[in-house]
Amino acid sequence: AHFKNSNQKIEIYAQFLGDFFDEQREECLTHILSHQNSLSGIFISGVYFRERDSIFSERKKIYQQIERVDPNLKRLLSSRGDPGSILEGAYFGITQFECFFPFEMAKKFSALTFSSQAWLESIRHLVKMSYPVFSDQVQAIFPRNDARDKRLPSINLQEESFARDMRPLVEGCKCYSCKTITRAYIHHLIKHHEMTANVLLVVHNCWTYDRFMEVVNSQEFAENKERAIFSFFELYL
Repeated sequence: AHFKNSNQKIEIYAQFLGDFFDEQREECLTHILSHQNSLSGIFISGVYFRERDSIFSERKKIYQQIERVDPNLKRLLSSRGDPGSILEGAYFGITQFECFFPFEMAKKFSALTFSSQAWLESIRHLVKMSYPVFSDQVQAIFPRNDARDKRLPSINLQEESFARDMRPLVEGCKCYSCKTITRAYIHHLIKHHEMTANVLLVVHNCWTYDRFMEVVNSQEFAENKERAIFSFFELYL
């Protein structure tokens, strides 16, 4: 439970358990449904964390199960939180996300390189052109999230190719890191085991993810969900 900022009322989330075991999930869901009038939302975990990788067909079953819960209840998904899994969750009605992806990428000396502004412009272009994107097309894209070696829109500053690269992490990015330092400087920090490299990458990655989530939470995304998801996957994944 946690406190709302407005009136300090406690919000209570019920955890949806059962991993990918149908009977256990159904039993847990039964308890949630019987108490949903007392809940603020549900917390979904175990969708992306297990000994073997999950596959989309299994995750889809979970998303379909929670459709039986009151639509006014918030849905909080705990996952790695890479862009593909965020978009998949948003498509199936997830409203909140707990993730560590920006920090994970910084720990791997990687900077996120996608532009939410470019993505937004692509969405608007598809809308202007009345470009048709259907639900089955979008759901055919989501299995890309299953791949261990899936492409991520990022650069690894540990690589020697950045040793003399005087450009910012991402051209046009307005975060503190991109406005004040270069790729070569972060490469230098990494080579000398300076923790400042991780801090600067976290600043950039979190700023980039904030812009990404602004689009995901926008009315424009809600009204053009299929086009928006199709566009991001085509641009970056």
